[in-house]
Amino acid sequence: MSPSDIITIPYLALQVGDTIRNLYAVPYPEYKDMYVDISESNDLNFWDIGSNSIKAKKNGNTKIKLETVDNITKEIDTVIGQQIYDPSDFSYNQRSISDIYIVNPPSILTVGQEYAVEAIGISSSGPFWNATEDPNSFTFETLTPDICSVKFGVVTALKEGEGKIKIKDLNSDLSKTISITVMVPDKWWENMDESLTYSPNVVAASYSGFQTAINYAKDNGYKKLVFPSQEYIIDPEESPISIPSNICLDFNGSIIKMKKDNSFVQNTTAYTLFDISSKDNVILINGHIYGENVWESSDENLYKYHNEHELLIHIHGNCTGCKMINMDVSYGPGFTVTIEHERTFLWNIFKLTDIEAGDLNDNGEPISGDQVYRTKSYKEINIGDENGYVSFGNFQGYSLYKLYARLISVYWFDESHTLLRKDKYVRQYAFYTPPEGVKYVKITVKQPNAPDYADPDFGGFLHMIPYKRCFGTEVINCTFKRSVSTAILAWGDGTIVDNCVFEECGFLDPASSIDWEDYGYMQHSVIVRNCKFIKGKAVGSLISNASSSLVFHDNIFDGVPIDIRSETEFFRMYHNICRSQIKLSSKYDSVFAGNILSSDPVIGTINNNLQIFRADNFKLIDYNKELPF
Repeated sequence: MSPSDIITIPYLALQVGDTIRNLYAVPYPEYKDMYVDISESNDLNFWDIGSNSIKAKKNGNTKIKLETVDNITKEIDTVIGQQIYDPSDFSYNQRSISDIYIVNPPSILTVGQEYAVEAIGISSSGPFWNATEDPNSFTFETLTPDICSVKFGVVTALKEGEGKIKIKDLNSDLSKTISITVMVPDKWWENMDESLTYSPNVVAASYSGFQTAINYAKDNGYKKLVFPSQEYIIDPEESPISIPSNICLDFNGSIIKMKKDNSFVQNTTAYTLFDISSKDNVILINGHIYGENVWESSDENLYKYHNEHELLIHIHGNCTGCKMINMDVSYGPGFTVTIEHERTFLWNIFKLTDIEAGDLNDNGEPISGDQVYRTKSYKEINIGDENGYVSFGNFQGYSLYKLYARLISVYWFDESHTLLRKDKYVRQYAFYTPPEGVKYVKITVKQPNAPDYADPDFGGFLHMIPYKRCFGTEVINCTFKRSVSTAILAWGDGTIVDNCVFEECGFLDPASSIDWEDYGYMQHSVIVRNCKFIKGKAVGSLISNASSSLVFHDNIFDGVPIDIRSETEFFRMYHNICRSQIKLSSKYDSVFAGNILSSDPVIGTINNNLQIFRADNFKLIDYNKELPF
């Protein structure tokens, strides 16, 4: 190997509290060239060393000492307390702004939770904010490092208290500070009073047995249901099994399988096995849930049945705080586990004929304006009683930004046309809570030219859609194996997938371990961390299209391709090991940093201002008994 084959890094940059867990890399004999251990001789003044991790605990200059199974050692110069990259190095960041807008900032997190904060710089040189080209130039700093940390806009809650995060413009003194209350997580399902736990001796191994036990527990005030440990065979023709709020289902190591050769695998009809619809605090633990393909899971016959819309677990609607812990959900024919908001079909459509040149004042009254367009009159809207949120955008196809301005202003009025509230900045595809009693809206759009696109189905350049919002779902210590289509659609808002294994997922299109492809506007701040993605015989990949605020850190990608497509925005990918093909595209404001790679990523082109900040990645090339970095 020549020196030109080796890519070096000047240093590895970390913050206090950062933990590197995956230097073990892929523990397979055929890949032992990537098997790297953490030396016990590291300086304990700077590091806390675990069984397979090393955590930075003190600012300063030090080293990380590594060793391989062949006793080859390497020291990497490390700086603790320095940002991993300096955005001012990128020439296209020199944009003058007059304001900073924080999109749906988190107000409450529990210890261990993370959330990707999105900040938008408002141009001072023009009246609009470009949906496809304008970059941002922000640094994120914690003012309360003992309460919460922040990296690349990703906030991690560390300790109970009031945290503060400062977002600062690089090109001026302009800044905004957000406050986050960090609370101790309430693991109410652990160490529960025995009087609140229902542990039946017998549950019939059928759909009715499951549903009867769940209904009995709920009707009698139990908070936890522990199933007898056994194998259950469910006929999906009788599903779904409906789960109420505020209950923990402990499957107690049981195996739940579909009835073999059931009617659904003979045609295109789909089913949902476990349905969690607009429920809060549903906890699923310690179970094995298998789709039909468990019957066809040998190496000779990897899969047989395929229907994208067959779901083993569906978490959707107004759901908050639902969790899957220590679950094995495998062999699914379709979108095995789906976590998503629920939009209604109460479409509120803004047509090209509804808009004219001009602005609105703070009272919603017409005034003149340069490069600004407004609705001609009050727009009557319908939200529905069960929907708590609305979102603005063009919701056709893959939800591209058909409206040039990413930000609009919304004026909310009651039935007598009295102004209830003005929202100066409303980001397309983000979530907003309308004021009570709203009946009408007006909007303004600041952009160089009048809107000129209307979707062919509804004739709208902009839609307002009511939503039921799925927030704060966590998938922890779970296994997904040989899902035929997709292991998990990790949509929703504030979703966390932590310490999970995805093994050989995706045999038939869309063939994914995780898929954020359709309805990308429904995905905000999805955190995937400490997970292993193993390809094996599958062809599946990790796909994103049109998603917002996706975060991948401290994961291993062993042969599973990563495909971040052009309409994705604000992704953060750092501290991963990638023995995979990587394709990266982004509209703006994305980060690919501090990753260990087997090959360079392929970078797509959307416009001349493609903002994928790449820094401090280093390549780990195949080798025999030597470290090539």
